[in-house]
Amino acid sequence: MYLWFVSLSLKALARAGRSLPKQPQRVHSDFHTHEYATPGPAPTGAWELTRGLGRSFGYNAKETAADTLTGTQLIHLLADVVAHGGNLLINVGPDGAGIYATRPWSTAATTTAHGHQVRYTQKDGTIFAIVLADDLTDNLTIRDLTLPPGSRVGILNGPRDLPWIQAANDVRITPLPQRPGHYHNDVTYTQRLRGDSRA
Repeated sequence: MYLWFVSLSLKALARAGRSLPKQPQRVHSDFHTHEYATPGPAPTGAWELTRGLGRSFGYNAKETAADTLTGTQLIHLLADVVAHGGNLLINVGPDGAGIYATRPWSTAATTTAHGHQVRYTQKDGTIFAIVLADDLTDNLTIRDLTLPPGSRVGILNGPRDLPWIQAANDVRITPLPQRPGHYHNDVTYTQRLRGDSRA
């Protein structure tokens, strides 16, 4: 009914040669946004600098570590923005191998034998055990995890069939391939646990 009424009203205005009423211009924001570079001179009102960790807001397969802010550069940028009265918004563009279209598993969390926290997700029959550690030793033992015989254990975007054993209520993966410990390449260490796994 409403759309019918609006349509009739617009047609009547057009036949009478009258223009449509203009709405006043309104700005629905309370701060200014700038991208990638601190504005100079700094704005007097509230403002925010937004940028990706690299040169893109989304995942860019052509970017390398050289395109990514180092920890020191990120801290310096934050200090510069805050000193000029702004907020800093950092975008991280993950690729399709990250946490994408996953769901919670029956168990949410556990730890490794070395005390590192582990978080679980699942997708299409694959269980992902994400070890929240910057560095791992040669042996990885995930506590309170039982895998059915024949399960496959691998590293996301790495070796797909790692040797593993069930040690009581834990799963021991050995030897664990060494991976770079750089934060941009190894924020989480994800194990792929294939099979009908259960904790």
